[in-house]
Amino acid sequence: MRFPRVSAGANSITAGYGGDFNHAVSTSFPLLQTVHRAATTTMLVSTPNPSSVNQSVTLRATVTASSGLPMPTGNVQFTNGSKVLGTATLSNGTATLNTTFAAAGSVNLKATYQGAGNYMGSSATAVQTVQ
Repeated sequence: MRFPRVSAGANSITAGYGGDFNHAVSTSFPLLQTVHRAATTTMLVSTPNPSSVNQSVTLRATVTASSGLPMPTGNVQFTNGSKVLGTATLSNGTATLNTTFAAAGSVNLKATYQGAGNYMGSSATAVQTVQ
């Protein structure tokens, strides 16, 4: 027997019988099945770290879900404190953004997966040292 995949949310499921010589066709009453969105985990890495002022830095966020589930899709937003650095689309579970930092010091970075379809959002942080 093949089990179809259902989407997150409320799903109405019925069973049908095609009938035979002695029995009529019939359909069950609907069963309401709620499927919750899957949890995700986000990891954030910045390279190189440390970096120099105005040096190109690659921010890479990896988003995973439980084993056996398809790769999450959607967008990841990268921020420096409250400043949005940019948004990148996940490809094979990874979103990448290149940026630079104009001043020396510690930069508090955050990658926020916004969730999509059957997946809940998640976030991760990292500190970038700019010399």
